[in-house]
This record gives sequence, C-alpha cells and structure tokens, in this order.
Amino acid sequence: MNMYNPYALATRNAAPMFWLGDAKSVKIDNVDYTVVRQTPDYSELRNKDGVVQQFSHATMYILHLDNKVEVDRQGLELSPLKLGRDIVDVPEDQARRALVYADAFDFVMTLIGKKDARLAEMGWKRKVTLGHDCLDKYVLPLARQHVLLKWTSKKAGKKNTIVALPNARHFRRLYNLYIEGGCDPAVLVSRRKGPGSYSKAHPADLRLWTEFSQKYATDKRPSMRFCFGLLQAEIKKRNEACPKGGHLYKMPSRNSFEALIKGMGEYFLHAARFGEDAAKKKFAPVRDGLQVFAPGERVEMDEWKVDLHAWFVLTPVWLKLTEKQREALTKVRVWVTVAIDVATRCIVALRFSTRANSSHSSIAALEMIVTEKEHIAEVAGAESRWIHSFVPRELVTDAGAGFIDTGFRQAVAALHCVHTIPPAGMASARGTIESVFRSFGQKFLAYFDGRTFSSVYAKGDYDGEGNAVLNVDEVCRFLTRAIVDIYHHQPHSGLGGETPANAWMRLSREYAMLPPLSQRQRRVMFGTVIKRKVSARGIVFLGIHYQSRELERLWAERAALPNSPSVEVKVRIDRFSLRTISFHDGFKWRDLTAEHLPEGVSVWEWTEAMTELSKTHAMNVDINLSTMLKAINDLREAGIAAAARAELGTDIPSEAAYRKIEHERFAREITMDVLSGKELAPLAVAHDPLATSVEDFSFLARNKKEVDAYFAEKTSASEQEESGLGYGDENDGFSFTIEG
Repeated sequence: MNMYNPYALATRNAAPMFWLGDAKSVKIDNVDYTVVRQTPDYSELRNKDGVVQQFSHATMYILHLDNKVEVDRQGLELSPLKLGRDIVDVPEDQARRALVYADAFDFVMTLIGKKDARLAEMGWKRKVTLGHDCLDKYVLPLARQHVLLKWTSKKAGKKNTIVALPNARHFRRLYNLYIEGGCDPAVLVSRRKGPGSYSKAHPADLRLWTEFSQKYATDKRPSMRFCFGLLQAEIKKRNEACPKGGHLYKMPSRNSFEALIKGMGEYFLHAARFGEDAAKKKFAPVRDGLQVFAPGERVEMDEWKVDLHAWFVLTPVWLKLTEKQREALTKVRVWVTVAIDVATRCIVALRFSTRANSSHSSIAALEMIVTEKEHIAEVAGAESRWIHSFVPRELVTDAGAGFIDTGFRQAVAALHCVHTIPPAGMASARGTIESVFRSFGQKFLAYFDGRTFSSVYAKGDYDGEGNAVLNVDEVCRFLTRAIVDIYHHQPHSGLGGETPANAWMRLSREYAMLPPLSQRQRRVMFGTVIKRKVSARGIVFLGIHYQSRELERLWAERAALPNSPSVEVKVRIDRFSLRTISFHDGFKWRDLTAEHLPEGVSVWEWTEAMTELSKTHAMNVDINLSTMLKAINDLREAGIAAAARAELGTDIPSEAAYRKIEHERFAREITMDVLSGKELAPLAVAHDPLATSVEDFSFLARNKKEVDAYFAEKTSASEQEESGLGYGDENDGFSFTIEG
C-alpha cells in the first residue's frame, strides 16, 4: 500500500535516489526498460525500441508511490536448478536445508585463502583451501559449529532440529553450485521427485548436441544462435551422407539446446568465455559494506517488551464496557518489533503485538521495512511524514525464535539481503538497536502511568499493573507518534547532533538506495498464502471471482480426464487490495485481476461492507457490487477504513482468519453489476481513529494457542448457524478477558 500527499511531496527539499545499477529490468507503467546509466540528478533508461529516456529521481519516486514502478533485481541467468522459483515458494523443510547450507557456504567464503587462528589451534596452520584434508578435518567441523550457533534459538525450552552438513565431497560440489548460482540459496533446493522419465533422445543425438553446445564455452564467444546454426548444418551434412539404414540425426528445439548450454553453469561459461579472473571478479560475493553507510546499507532489528502495562482490549470494545467490566479486564505488556537504519538512525519498522515475538511479527516487520508507512503516521495523528522505506542490503538480528524461523529467513533471502546474526552475548554488535530501546524507555514512557521500569530496583514500590490507564491500541498509537514526531526530529548523539530526519534527507540525496517493493512484488513475497480449488468460474475468494486463460487451461485439462480430482492451487492475497491476487501454476506466480473491482479495496473494507449490508438484506437476497462499493465509500469517508489499514496492535489476517470470515459473511452471491472498477472515495482519517473499528480481524491474543482456539471455535460455530438473521453485538469479532 503506497499512499502519499502530492502537496506534501512538493515541499520536500529532494526526493530519494533509487539505485538501479544491478537491475535486470525496470518496468514503468507496464513498459520494460533497461538501465543505461544513473547520475545524481536522473536515471537514463532504454525501452525495447531502443529509445533512451531520462527520469528524474523525483519522477521515479512519484511513480513508485503510484505503484507504477517495479524493479527486477534477478540479474543472473541462473542454471535450470532454480526452476524459476524463489526461496519463498519452496516447502519449509527444503528451504531450511538450503538456507543452512547457504550459511555454511557464506562462512567458508570468509576463510578461503586466509590463515585462521581457530584452525591453527586445530592443527591447520596453512591457508584455507577446499582440498579434502583441509575441508574434511578442519573447515567442516568449524562450519558445523557456526551453523549450530546461528540456527539455535536462545529461548529456553525451544527445541531445534539442525540440518546436518554433507560430507566433504558433496559439500565442495554444492559450494561450487552456490557460487555459480550467484550465491542464491534457491539453487540449493533439492529437485528430487522420484526417478522421472527416460530421455527420448538417441544417445548419438545427445553426444552431438553436447559437443556443439560446448562450442559456446570458448574464448571466441559465439552466440547461442550461432552454435545452434552450426549444429543444424552439421546434422544436415551427416544425414545427407548417411548410408541406407543408418542413423538419421535429429535436431533439438532451440530451447532444449540453450538449456544444455545454461546447464553448464553461469560461472563456468563466464570463465570459459572471458577468463578465470573475470569470472572470479564478477561472482565474488560482496561481504564488506561501505565505509560511509548509505540508507539501507545496514538495518538492525530486535524485539522489545514495552515497559508499560495496558488493558488487554481495543478501544472500540472498551467504550462498550461498564466500569465493573473494565475493572475485571486483564493487563498485558505489548511487544514491539523495531528495525532501525544505522546510517540515518531512522526507525523503518515498528510492529506491535500482544503475543511474544515469533515469525508472525518478525515477517510483518520485514514487510514494513519495504513498504511505505505514511498512512500509519496519519492514523496515529503524527504531524510529520514517515517516508523511510527501502530494500535493506544487510539485516542484523539476534538468534531469537522469530528471527531464526525458516519462514523469516526465506523472506530475507528472497530480498537478496545478507542476514547477519552476531554471536550470543555480544549486544555491542547490535549497539544501535539496543540503545534505541533505552531511549524509548527514558524519553517516552515517563509520560504514562502503568510503567514496569527496567528493573526491580528502579520500580521500587510502584504498582505498574494497578495504575494501567491505556488500552493496547492506544499504546501503539502513542508510541508511533512519539517516533515519527519526536524521535526523528531530535538531535542524535550518534549522528553528531544531526536529527535522523535531516540525516535521511541528506544521505538519500548523496547515496542511492534500493527502492521499496512494488505492490505486486510485496504481494508475491509477503501475501497470505491460501489454497483454492479451480472451478469452471476460476477461483473464488471472499465472494469475488477471478479468472484467466491459465486457470481455464487448468480446468480444461482436469475436465478432459474423467474422475480426476479438482485442481488446487496456492494463492497469495494482498490485504490492502483485492483487485489483484496471484496464484502459482507450478513454475511462477501469475496475476489474476477482477476487472470490475476498483484498485485499493482492502479486505477490511470489503468484509465490513458485507457485514453492514447483511444487517439489512435477507440471507437469500443477492447483494450488488454497486451497493458494496457505496458502503465501502461510506467507510472511507467515516475514517473506519483508514484506521483498519494501520493495523495498530492487530495481526496480519491469516488463512484461518480468511476461512472464518468466508464461513460467516460470504455464503451469498455478489452480483457484479459494475463492468469496470469505479474510483473510490479518498481515505479520510477520523478525529479519534481508535474509536472506529472494523470488527472482523480485530482480534487480540497472548499466544498462538489462543489464536488457534479462537478460529477453531468460531469456524465450528458458524457451521452450526442455521438462522437467516444477521449477527448481533455478541459476535463482534473481539477477544478480551473478564475474570470473576
């Protein structure tokens, strides 16, 4: 969700400069470009017709905010091992193995060609090599210790299953594959799916094809097309001279021939065509950062249990309770996952939760880094703008449960971001984020009652729980505003007295940073994954039908086989816009667009509109899309939609949450009486946004057990619902605790 105020943008001194030097392609308003060059003032891009255009950095920034820019950074043409999949698309057990291997290989890279004191103590006093003795007896044991430390949770009672590293021979083979693949963990994912099918090509044909494919790997640097032409001429010559009854050679397809060439590996091909030194220079992994950090060069992330007691309830529910009910509520401490940009000291993620840190909050915070956050600041009531977003180059965390989770590491790897975990006990290795937590406690929490303080000595006889006055969402709102309006504009000792806001403005002009993800990239990488069966009408989600030629083909192939099971596909949902979803066809993510739906209809607006209309429409009466859109515009004008989008203290909707909502709200048909998407009303922010709420998805829990129990209970209850009446206040979608 990229939202901005063009008038506020015009008052800025300068727009940030996006780094496009390593981009394979840049898509602007559905037109593909390649990068020619970049200057401090503009970027020169060439379209497919060869026309070079100049785009100023301010223009690129505005186009990004309009969701019209998408940067493809997958520059290397990797070997077929990757199969077009990114690391976030593979099963968790396979991804975990690949990521463990990648960590081991990254560690070994730092040792190659150097003498190491640890290895010297073990008996190896020479430079480290990939020779069998050095690798098997010395390097692999050290690599196993490194992986064990990095993949072991420091949380007491947490069980870990560590993937074993292979033997020296296989380790060397996979290490070379990792280098050839541009250090992308996706190339390490196992492709084993059984014995497969036998090749139908004749052995003599394969030998000839391989011989001519190898002609590409020479210092004469012929093109693949040229080598294919040589093979075609040779086969014609041999077949003309073939005696009667002899073997007639066959031509491979162009794609098959090029696959033979690419299968040799990018590193091998580059070394054969340009020399070994050139290959080493091109594929050498960059491990050392800049002497002067640019925005996004290094980001530190950690979780913090806020030293403040709050009522375990959201404000809209609090307003409905009696004084006696309020006194019976449970008090909790809110967890917050924070990410800070080391170069500018700007906070780039602030994700609140009533649950202890786990993958649900760490992945949400990572998504927040690469997403525009100005809307959140507006809802929090901030006067300043929260414009700080990018794709980080290096992410530094501790070994907390949420940060060593396979799902989180898959997302970090998919961003092509280096994930660094310093040794346990070395808080100084993450000194920037550690000092931020101290600053928060000292500067901001002193304004509120209900503090817990940092120690028993500092707390004294103060009853923090008994003095709690804020609700969960109020804590989230006030801390967000404190960061955006106060922290970002106070002189920072780590910046020599400069404020983080000014440091961002200065460094974003001097150094280019990786641009944030486009809406489509964010959906494919962070969207909630659900499963859907393909029918003759395509895929249905929340009453919306999505169809495409690819889905029609899948349905037709299934229908052609009698008694074959229904086709089931994985779908990724963007909670901020239901107009487009993505489904995986086994090779890549493909977009499905509901043309009749406007851009920007969120799941909160869609479900709340259905809830409101269900109160006035009988269950056997269909609802028109035009009526839904009118209800959505009412929600936007009232500020309800804006408050829900900010997600202050609430979790990202899960597959179970969507399943519950579909059972309870979308049993009826929605008539699509609008042919094309109408424009929606602008998002308005209410005077008191916390007093408004979308009931669905507004759920608080203290642990995963409570979440599972809530969705299991609600789903089973909805299946027993037989009444055609609407839903009363007792089914308001909230969870709070009343004892006694």
